[in-house]
Formats: sequence, C-alpha cells, structure tokens
Amino acid sequence: MDIGALLTYYNSLFGIEIAIFSVISAVILVFIQLVYSNYSYKYVYLILKNRWLLCYWIVSIIDLLATSAGSYFLLFNSQKLVPGQYPSMILIISNPYYALFCMLLIFSSILIFAIFIIQNINYLQPQRAIFILSKSIHYYHIRDFLWKKFSLKAPNNLRVSFVWDISNDKQDIIETIEEKSTRKNKEEDKNEDELKQIEKIIRTIKEKVRMAEDPLLPIRDMMIQFKKRSDLSSIEEANHLLISISSDFYNKVPRVNDQVWMPENTLSLNYTQHLIETIETLLEISEKEQLESARKIILETSYQVALRLIEEEQYHVLGELEKFWKRIADDSIGKSSVLFQNIICYYKEVGDKIFNQVENRNSLNPSDEIISLLDNIFRHVGWLGERLLTKTSLEDSPLMMDNEYSTEYNDLYECLLFFSDVYDRRNPNLYPLIYFAYSDEIVHRFRLMSASKERSRTGKIIINQLDDMSKEQRSLL
Repeated sequence: MDIGALLTYYNSLFGIEIAIFSVISAVILVFIQLVYSNYSYKYVYLILKNRWLLCYWIVSIIDLLATSAGSYFLLFNSQKLVPGQYPSMILIISNPYYALFCMLLIFSSILIFAIFIIQNINYLQPQRAIFILSKSIHYYHIRDFLWKKFSLKAPNNLRVSFVWDISNDKQDIIETIEEKSTRKNKEEDKNEDELKQIEKIIRTIKEKVRMAEDPLLPIRDMMIQFKKRSDLSSIEEANHLLISISSDFYNKVPRVNDQVWMPENTLSLNYTQHLIETIETLLEISEKEQLESARKIILETSYQVALRLIEEEQYHVLGELEKFWKRIADDSIGKSSVLFQNIICYYKEVGDKIFNQVENRNSLNPSDEIISLLDNIFRHVGWLGERLLTKTSLEDSPLMMDNEYSTEYNDLYECLLFFSDVYDRRNPNLYPLIYFAYSDEIVHRFRLMSASKERSRTGKIIINQLDDMSKEQRSLL
C-alpha cells in the first residue's frame, strides 16, 4: 500500500473529524445555554449526565486519537518512541480495516449525537420537558433535602416515669422503693444510651445530606418561566406534576409512630410546610404578572394535597394547609373574589371528606384529632366571614335567577348550610359549640351592617334563614 496516499487519507480524515467535532460541540453548548436560560441549572446537570452525550464524547475522542495516531506514525519514524512495537503498529495502521474503523467512528459519533438531540429536544418544548423532569425526582431526593432544611432533632421525651404502688407493709414499702429505684436507674441509663444512639444517627444523616438540593426548585423555576410567558397550559402540566410528586411522597413516607423515634416522623409535616412556601412564592409571582387564572391553578395544588392527606389520615399535617388557606383567603378579600370562593369551597370539601371517613367507620365518637380539625375549619371559616363583612359590603343580587352567579357571601352561606345539613343527617349529637358561635357571629355582623344603612335584599334572606337554622340546630341538642 502507498504510504503517501494512506498518510493523505488519515490527514484528510482527521481534518473532517475536527470540523465535525467542533460544529457538534458548538451545537451542544448552544443547546445547554438555551436550556439554562429557559429553565434551571438542574436541567443542565441532567443533560451533562445523559448517557448518549457521554457516549458521543467517548467515541469522538477515540476517533480523534485513532486517526491522529495513524498520521503520526506514518509521518514520523517512531521506532525510538516504541521500540520493538513500531513494525506491528505500522502493520495495523496500514490495514484497510483500521482505516474503515476510523471512518465508521465518524458516522457513529454523528448518529449518537442525533439520538441525543432527538431524546432531549423536548427540553425546548415546555410541556414535554415536564415529563423528563418527573423521571429525575425521587422520594429519597425530597427526604434528604427536608432533613437538611428542617434539621433533625433528638427527642426530649425518652425518660420513663414510674408510678409506685404503696403496700400496707412497711418493710415491703422499703423493698419496693429500693427495687423500683434500681429499675428506674437502669431504665434511665438505657434511655441515655438510646438518646446517644439517636444523636449519632442524626449526625450521620446530617453529614450525608449536607449537599442535598431542593428537588422542587426546578419545577418552581419552570413554572415561573411559564408565568412570564403567560403559558397557562404548561402551568397546568407542571401543576399536575407537582401534585403527582406530592402524592407519591406522602404514599412512601412511613406512618408516624409517637412511641418510637424515627427520622421520618416529621417528613410529612416538613414537606407540607416546604410545599406551602413554594406555592406562596408562585402565587406572589402570579399576582405580579396579573395572572388570575394561574393563581387558581396553583392553589388547586394545595387542595389536591389536602385530599391526599385525608386519605392517608395525616390530620396533624392538614392543619398547616388550613392555616395557609386562611392567609390567602384573607389577603384576597376585595382583590380576588374567585380565590376566596375557591378556598371556602376547599374548606367545605375537606370537611365533607372527613365526615365521610367518620361515617364509614361507624364511629359515634371521632378521635380528638378529627374533632379538633373540624373545629379549626369552623373557626377559620367564621373568622373569614367576619373579615369579609368588615372589608366589603353586601350587594343586591338581580331579581332574575342565575344559578351560575355567586358572591363571597353566597359561598359562605352555602358552606354554613352544608355543614348544618351534614350534622343534622349524620351526627346531630356532635354539633361543636364553635359552630354556633360562628353562625351567631355572622348574624350579629349582618345586623350591625343593616343598622347603619339600608339592609340589602340578600342580607335579609341570609339573616332570616340563619336565624331559622340556628333555632333548628339548638332544638336538636
């Protein structure tokens, strides 16, 4: 074989490889820059970890090394560089299959690059990028971040107290006290050892999660970008992803055990608090962008999460969402009637779900946790009703009936009637006192308003019906 022609072939091939490598590398850098500017650095990290991109770099580097080695050994006498191996290397390089191998590597790198682009082109399509992101968020990512953010703490209730039974015999009393004192000391020593073991576990966990990042941050950044573009369809897709991730997380969190310390005991509460912070941030940005529809979509996340918590019977966590709704509803009075009405509807639906669970268990005496949760619902709704009455005034509804039209007062009134009906039909003996306080206060506020100015027709109807309803409720007790 002509060495000169073979050398020219390798030199030309090397030039082609350099040109292709440069162009493709530039395209990849531009692609990464677009992803970073549109979404978040988290996506860039995912792209750089892509197996097809790694394969492209490996194949391209091998191709460049193989071709440049062929040119080098043909151009220079490298016998001194690799003594004893030079003839064998020349034999390999001059083999037609080696030249074909170098050419095939070029086509392989181009094919791998094409596969990489096809698989990741969805990053430039917002709705499709959401599905890619969902595959990268797992339970342990969220768990580690929550442990880092909220900082695990050792329990302070490990010590055991003992009740001593005093017998009539004095000698038995002395022996019993001594024995139980010894037993108590042993238990305290055991508890101290357990506490040290727990503190050791906490230190290990803190070291492990030191570099954990917020898995929800890319979703939040993505939704912010969608809001700036007024892309409501993409916001809905991202919202569904957030709900799906939350449901999956609550499903995988171990049940809280008050008797045994576990680092997972506070995960549900901590995740709910973190989710509320994320939702509040998104609501603030939606308000700045004046996207009322986006605020409704985002607020729906909290409602779906609340339903999930009821299914999991994590009532202690549900209280955090109720307090969040109260804050948002109070802030929306006079600004966004739709948000206020939606939140009142959330309270009503959550109460209905809780009543259904009580009814399905055929329990006449629900747990203190459920009763406290229902009391909080009435307390929040009643407080919001008072705030609504102090901030806004009643309006006269048109004489023509329209079932699709409602005001904040209509929804408050329907919520009150709904709970009254539920108690009358299902649990008439469980009327909470705070419910009466709520209805009486609303009637009192209406009357104060009507005393200062002419009462509206809507106000008259509501007052009369609330009065009648209160009398019926009291007759049941």
